[in-house]
Amino acid sequence: MKAKVLKDFNDKYTGRRYKAGEIINVSKERFEEILTVGNLIEAAEEVVEEKTTSSVVPEDSKEKPKKTTRKATSKSAK
Repeated sequence: MKAKVLKDFNDKYTGRRYKAGEIINVSKERFEEILTVGNLIEAAEEVVEEKTTSSVVPEDSKEKPKKTTRKATSKSAK
């Protein structure tokens, strides 16, 4: 789960220093363990990006796709 660091602290297992404002990944068990020490972290809402798969163009759009033409080329064999 993701957690937001509220107060700087050192992780007792890794020795890493976490600073206020960081978003970290912790297990649910580790999250609960850190909370027993103090109000050092809080659950962070995970942002889910919505991907748009539809390519709907509004009817009132004045922009029309440009047509491209290719010139025919012939290769002469020698």
